[in-house]
Parts: sequence; C-alpha cells; structure tokens
Amino acid sequence: MIEQKKIYILLPGFNNDSPVKGSAALANELSKKYKVTIVSLKSINSSIKLRNSNNLKLIDLGKLSWLSKFFYYKKLITENYKTNSNISISFCFSADILNSFCTHHTNTFSSVRANLYENYKHSYGVLGFLLAKINFLRLKKITNIFAMTESMAKQIKNEIGLKSHIVGNFLDEDNMEPHRRKNVNNGSYKFVFTGTLSSRKKVEVLINAIDELHKNGHNISCDILGDGPFKKLLINKISDLHLSNIITMHGNILNPFNIVSGADVFVLPSLSEGLSRSSMEALYLGVPCILRDIDGNSELIDENINGNLFTDESEVADLMIRCAQRSRQDLLFKNILLKDDFRQSTGSAKVERLIGIK
Repeated sequence: MIEQKKIYILLPGFNNDSPVKGSAALANELSKKYKVTIVSLKSINSSIKLRNSNNLKLIDLGKLSWLSKFFYYKKLITENYKTNSNISISFCFSADILNSFCTHHTNTFSSVRANLYENYKHSYGVLGFLLAKINFLRLKKITNIFAMTESMAKQIKNEIGLKSHIVGNFLDEDNMEPHRRKNVNNGSYKFVFTGTLSSRKKVEVLINAIDELHKNGHNISCDILGDGPFKKLLINKISDLHLSNIITMHGNILNPFNIVSGADVFVLPSLSEGLSRSSMEALYLGVPCILRDIDGNSELIDENINGNLFTDESEVADLMIRCAQRSRQDLLFKNILLKDDFRQSTGSAKVERLIGIK
C-alpha cells in the first residue's frame, strides 16, 4: 500500500553544500504526501530549513563508526521489508558507497549531481580520478540512477553502461518565492556570482570582465558571494585592479536570495558543473545567466532568452553588458526563467513515478 512506503534519503553529511540543498528540497516536497527520513552519515552542520512535519525526520549518524552506520542504516531501511515498500536514495560519494551495499535489502536509487571526473579532479587532484572511478563502479550495484542532464546521463552510460533517468536538480521554491524582486533596477548594471571560491569556479574570469567593462566606461557593480581557498587571491586581484569600490566580496551568506534577485545578470564561469544550483536559483528568481558552454548548461539556457553561453572567455564582458541591457528592457525579473523540466514540482513528480509511488 502507498501509505506503507517509506523514503530514505542518504547523505554524506547534512550541511550547506549544493547537493544537500537539493536533497532537502526533494525531501520537503515528497514529505507533503509520504514518510521521508533524511540520514546524515556525518554530524549535522546546516542552516537548511526542513518542513515542520510529522512526515519528515532527520537522523544524525555522525558519532557512529562506519560499520555501525551500515548496520544502523540496514536495519532502518528493512522496516516493513516483507512488503518491499521502502526506498533508499543516495547523494554523493560515501552515501553512494553505503547504498550500493543495500541493494538486496531495499529499492536503491542514486542521484548523480555532477560531472564526477571533472568535479573530483578539481577538488582532490590526481586522487579525484580514482575516487570518481570507485564511485562509478559502485553505482553499477545500485538499482536505478538519476542524472540531472542528458550530458550527465551520457557520461554514466559511457562509463558503466547503465541508462539513467533524467531528473533535474531540486530547488526549494517555497522558501525562494518571497525574495523575488518587484521593481526594475536603475543606475549601475548589477552582476552577481555565488559559489565556492575555488580553481574550478574560475571567478577571475568574472573579475577580468568587470575590469574590462569598467575601463570601457560602463556603470557597473558586482557582488561575489561565497568562500573558499581562492578568496585571498581574488581579494588581492580586485585590489590590484582598483575594483574594490565596484566589486563587493560578501563571503558566505545564510540567505543569498535578496542579493541574487537584485542583480541584472548572474555569471558563472565554472569549468565543471553537473547543473549549477546557483544558476537555477537565479533563473527561478528572474535573473538571466551567463554560463560556460559545458556539461548540461546548454539544456538549461536558451540563447538570448534566459541567458547566454560562452566558450571564449574574451566574450564574457560583452555578453554581460548585452544580457544586462536585455534583462532590463524585457523586464525579465518579472518572470520565472527556469525551464519547466527543472522546476521543483516537475522533478519531484518524476521521482515519485520512477520510484513507484505515483
């Protein structure tokens, strides 16, 4: 019976990382109708809001040994096992590894949220290739795989020969809606970046474009939200280019939506993305995006409609100013620019059908 079915979402840790935000948005949506339990393998350290509902629980396994985590989780997911009614969905490396050993105990799913080779390479160097390879090999043991884009599904197919179900990223739209901008911007054109300040994100491309536009006499400003290993280097670069009065470094902000929704354009020069949560949030808030033409970004952006893609970094400054002008002329902030395929209700409905509860 449908009311017996329980959904378990397994995470490496419940923190403020993008995949966790996506899993929380999915849990919030599914818990409107079903029993959902989020299980964090590491200690909880997050400001993410979960629905206040008897249908939604959060379990912290951070203090247990890894072997104890496995036996605890195995016992948890085999409740009502005779009805074969429980679902286990894992996000990211360690959760996928544990979930891959649970296939004989329940219905297992993995939600792959990135280009594994590229993301792991930029995060862990040479070791990243080995970690990605291990992750792919364990994915073969999991019953079903969700991929966010066709390009991601193609990578999974090429790597391990398995077909993926396409399910876009998950945004918590209910919590974002109050932050939608109501009036057109005036004065300086406003640009924004949110994300980790790392080599992979290539924030220096945005800074160079701001420098070019400033030298060409454009009235502009830029907000950079986030923290990371490149923060000091970027601050020094901004100072050396005398852009400190134009570019504001905010660090990590608990709720970035008001700043993002106030921008004319969101810019993400990242070298690798599964499908950027930050860009999806911007599009939902009515802010067009300029993204590098990599991974699944071409599935997210329609040229000159909800943003632009670039391959040549020398094009970024010109694209930024043209997109900003179009953003105001067409009053794009009044619209949800995120395609229906990537909306929260669409994604959760797909998950419901694929895991057999709808």
